[in-house]
Amino acid sequence: MGIDVPGYLGEQQRKSSELAPEWAALEELYNKKLWHQLTLRLGEFIKNPALLQGDALVRLYQNFIVDFENRINPLALAEIVVIVSRQITDVTEALQFLEVLIISTFEDIRNYRPIRY
Repeated sequence: MGIDVPGYLGEQQRKSSELAPEWAALEELYNKKLWHQLTLRLGEFIKNPALLQGDALVRLYQNFIVDFENRINPLALAEIVVIVSRQITDVTEALQFLEVLIISTFEDIRNYRPIRY
């Protein structure tokens, strides 16, 4: 069973009135498949103090970012993942999370070809 990105984003918009416009903007960029713009917006969004509490960023990654992580520039993904990994309290779990992403990103880097216009 795949993840329900629209359901997750809609739920977050309803749960957080102060961040609802940001969640809506992320959803719009996702629906339009504007991966670069979405990546830039996410880079700023994940630094929001409201998301730095609990496991909000881990849930964001698991329910949203994982769906399009292969479309994100590998360096930008690494920057996002480092911030997300700080919310994983178990050190072993955090290392496993990073290792899996490093291995998959390494494969993506080998195959990464920037779009030329």
